[in-house]
Amino acid sequence: MTSNHTDGLPPTPAHTASARALLESYLGRPRDVAHLTVRNVDKVAAKIAQILADGPEHVHVVSDFDMTMTKFWVNGARGPSSHGVVERSSVVSPKFKAFARELYNTYYPMEIDPNMPRDVKYQKMDEWWRRAHDGIVAENINRERLAQMVQETAMTWRAGLADLLAATQALDIYFMVFSAGIKDLIKEILRQNALLLPHVHVVSNEMIFDAQGDVTGFREPVIHTFNKSEVVLAATATDGDANTPEARHYRAIRDRRNVILMGDSLGDVHMADGIDHKVCLRVGFCNHDPETWLEKYMDAFDVVVTDDAGFDVVLDLVAQLRAGKQQTRAANGAGAVDARS
Repeated sequence: MTSNHTDGLPPTPAHTASARALLESYLGRPRDVAHLTVRNVDKVAAKIAQILADGPEHVHVVSDFDMTMTKFWVNGARGPSSHGVVERSSVVSPKFKAFARELYNTYYPMEIDPNMPRDVKYQKMDEWWRRAHDGIVAENINRERLAQMVQETAMTWRAGLADLLAATQALDIYFMVFSAGIKDLIKEILRQNALLLPHVHVVSNEMIFDAQGDVTGFREPVIHTFNKSEVVLAATATDGDANTPEARHYRAIRDRRNVILMGDSLGDVHMADGIDHKVCLRVGFCNHDPETWLEKYMDAFDVVVTDDAGFDVVLDLVAQLRAGKQQTRAANGAGAVDARS
């Protein structure tokens, strides 16, 4: 799925016009209807135009999982995360559930505190994740129980996710799920929902099992909300076995120099840091309290989706990539290309 990187050609006027038309189709409507806002239209249009000019073979997607691929609000309450699958399960003890709730009540206010310095947050998030993982290990959960745990907690997907995964698969666009959750559970969640497609790859906190299948720990490094970046991926990939999943992920994205990044946390904006990207289009989902967070999200992300809305703008971009591929094939005498080619 990788391709050799070339600098490519600058966008044509047609690419620029298509990019601006895409944005204006949203920005011409009230925000509470479009559910989308952009601070610097010229800058974002230029990024989209370059992605269109380079084509699908030069782009990869990096997406958060919890509250990005899944919805934040479910029936008026916050939806479950992959860690929440453990906390809600009948497999774990009431003692663990109380412990997990105590951790959440202690650390979540720190995660969303707009005034806490980033270095302090980093330390506190690392502390939270390690304590949570220690608690999971103490429960002696067996690998065979993961499927049951997932079945007990239904996920609600952000609108358009299945279409987005199908569309990126059709164009052979590498889709990396980069999550501070639990890899084993995320893969099982995707598998049970027929969303673990061949081009979808998960980088997250991975459980270690003993010979009996019991969880004995988590692999290093711990990935939490504020250290997710391709720096972590690159460091892991270049240290040791070249056939590890991380090494394969790194090689797959290294030459795909344009990135569509999607996340719901301000920490997610750094997921593509560490690799020499040509263009990184950052799409942020501001799921709650826009009066507090929207300005900060607009500072950090190129495009901000509000009100827990769907993947419409990304789907429109992928549709334009598909149209461009069809036009290129037709111009080269290959005829129209099927969506699945």
